[in-house]
Amino acid sequence: MVESRGVVYVATGEKFVTEALISVRSVKRQMPELPVTLFTDLQELVASPPEGVDVVFHLTQVTNSCLDKMYPLAESPYERTLFLDTDTYLCDRIDELFDVLDNYDIAAAHPPYRVQYHLPDIPECFPEPNTGVIAFKRTSGALEVLSNWSKEYKKQLASPNKPHHDQHSFRAALYHSTARFLVLPQEYNFRNIGPNFAGKGSKIKIIHGRHASFERLEARLNANLDYRVFLMHPGRIFTHELVTYKGAVEALNNAVFEALPNPIKHLLSNLRRRCS
Repeated sequence: MVESRGVVYVATGEKFVTEALISVRSVKRQMPELPVTLFTDLQELVASPPEGVDVVFHLTQVTNSCLDKMYPLAESPYERTLFLDTDTYLCDRIDELFDVLDNYDIAAAHPPYRVQYHLPDIPECFPEPNTGVIAFKRTSGALEVLSNWSKEYKKQLASPNKPHHDQHSFRAALYHSTARFLVLPQEYNFRNIGPNFAGKGSKIKIIHGRHASFERLEARLNANLDYRVFLMHPGRIFTHELVTYKGAVEALNNAVFEALPNPIKHLLSNLRRRCS
């Protein structure tokens, strides 16, 4: 018997359900056979799931906090689950995120920053994992993390140093667990809210963050599989060749030259030939 695999979303309110459905469409485009489950407070969707969603579970107790995201994950109907935030976009098949759970209980990636919330009992070299993309298997280790996640979050909420989001508590739950944890590379949770880096030869598989056109962004990010540095402002993508001094100067010279009127380009071309 083949173990079940599927994607889980948690979305409360029409705004986030609508956003989640954009992500759902990207999942179904790349992996149409993969079932999708949505946990939401919109009860009317249970009887009539939106296009692309296979099963809808009704959230009866909504706190409008990070807790709404934590509790449903332990109730995933799949043996192997990929949890995705509503603002994610799948660029390619990701079978490997399920396959890697043969040897690990849970997997997540670091955000571009490392630690935003100091926890004295956790070393700095164990940074915060981003919780927008989490792959996990229904094992005692993973269920331990999911159970302790909400407990750690509530503990932090009760402290003078209230958390900014749920990553701090997820970090604590992971560090104090027995789970076999895999750190995913950035290509599986590529944040576009700030500077980010993609490795040479690696296609970006999941974009995480809001964008006017994910299709256009994905095309730009994966047009070249060299080293890539992404800058949110002004939305530039630099490859290894471009960021070398020679490559950058040549690119700048060519860009300036192409922007000139044709008569001036013709004159400069003649001067270049005479000087060469």
